[in-house]
Amino acid sequence: MKKIILITASLIFCGFAKSQTNDDTATTIADAIIARAIAINNLPQSDYCYFNTTMNGNLSNEDIVTALSGNTEIEGMLTIFEATEEALIDVGASEFASKVDNMNLIAIKVGVGVFGGTINGGPCSVYNAAMAECATDYSACAFWGGLGCAAFSGPFVAPCLAAAFGICTASARTCIGSAKAGSPGCSGGGGGIIFNPWVETWGITTSNPYCNQ
Repeated sequence: MKKIILITASLIFCGFAKSQTNDDTATTIADAIIARAIAINNLPQSDYCYFNTTMNGNLSNEDIVTALSGNTEIEGMLTIFEATEEALIDVGASEFASKVDNMNLIAIKVGVGVFGGTINGGPCSVYNAAMAECATDYSACAFWGGLGCAAFSGPFVAPCLAAAFGICTASARTCIGSAKAGSPGCSGGGGGIIFNPWVETWGITTSNPYCNQ
């Protein structure tokens, strides 16, 4: 499993290293966000819970790195975060995403890759608008939320990025649930990522319904 993830990460990184137009750069950033969303969602429940508890405990950064090392699934996820972070740096993602039009373009691409894009209009226009808002919020959170991790160096950076992303993903799943509840019969079109229910409980350690069983 880890070998497959490492190969995937290498392919992601190599694919991002090309000369890019504005649309290509937006695709690179969106693909990084999508790859991270898939990686954190693909953590088995027990590994997600272990990562959640470790990151939200009282350990030092060094002890966190030690605690996480040796867990194949978590290390595979962190490899994706490392690879995509290099890709974001290579394309000057921070400067690019600071422009509203560029961030909107990123959000549209994330909306398709993570949320499945829009489905038939008409009575589902409210649902489409709600899901588009989810995608916009997720894109902004996923990109800007991890910038504080730049203050760190070494092996703690990837766990920091993944933890920040966990917060964004928890909010995204809540947003998706609200959109579906507000427009019954409009969900289920266009694909996207089906988030595991436990991702919504990021940060909960003492009364987590999925991690305290």
